[in-house]
Amino acid sequence: MTPQASSLTFVHACYLRSYVKITLGGCVRKTRPIYRNTHPMWEQSMDLPLNGIPDAQPLVVELYDKDFRGKEFLGQVLMTLGKARNIAQQAALGESYWCVIVSRAASAVYC
Repeated sequence: MTPQASSLTFVHACYLRSYVKITLGGCVRKTRPIYRNTHPMWEQSMDLPLNGIPDAQPLVVELYDKDFRGKEFLGQVLMTLGKARNIAQQAALGESYWCVIVSRAASAVYC
């Protein structure tokens, strides 16, 4: 699964430094920032401990922008680990899958 965002809109796109934070249980990982891009794609791998974690475990993917004022929350995608595994299997077959980025207030919305 490759985190990717599309059509991020900012007045000053030249200052854009977006990154993704992935949380699964007590494990948190962050991607490297993508600079000056309103359609960032994070083509990097990261290890998450999956042994013994049930498919129903929530997986939270949060999108942030970091600038001179600090970090700004842009939105999030919520899914279960089982859903993420299905998406990864589809990606291995060359299929794409997009989720809608929602605000924190929409925390009950799952991809």
